[in-house]
Amino acid sequence: IRYEGVLIPEEGAAPLPIEILFQKPCQQRIIVRSATVVETTALNDYEGWHRSQSVTDSQRQKITLLTLDQLRSLRANTAENLWFYTGVSHLGGRAEDLGEVPVDGKPCRKVAFRYSPGVVFVRYFEVATGRLLQSETENGDLITEEGEIVTAGIRFPQSILRHAKKPDGSPRLITIRFSQITVN
Repeated sequence: IRYEGVLIPEEGAAPLPIEILFQKPCQQRIIVRSATVVETTALNDYEGWHRSQSVTDSQRQKITLLTLDQLRSLRANTAENLWFYTGVSHLGGRAEDLGEVPVDGKPCRKVAFRYSPGVVFVRYFEVATGRLLQSETENGDLITEEGEIVTAGIRFPQSILRHAKKPDGSPRLITIRFSQITVN
């Protein structure tokens, strides 16, 4: 699956081109380009790295190996994108029904997708429609989706909004808007 669009790192910031690629069995690559640097994060199953490379001087680059926690999180994210809600079983995890809770006044089914002790995605599905209303990451970020792009008969969100916190505790909204999604 190939996603193309823009990343808006926080409200009011200039959009940056982004490309996200997922490939079976468990590979992922994210490329974000700015006027000065190209940031690439890649996962090849159990190996991963992040590279920052100057746009004007290809010799100026910094490569960092991903930590075990980062690898686990990227593997779970890859499984979710390739196998949707059955991804948890592909990595030996499990889904756990946590009962019914309200989200924005709507009754929702709360389901935890447990990939490992440190990697858990909690999803809130509207009872009446089955639609995903909200996701919560292991660090407390809330993720919502807007719009829809249908590709090869599969529904994808047009935008992903990640409600996070800055180091000082103030709110931060990170948005990814997709312009094209390709399914191989």
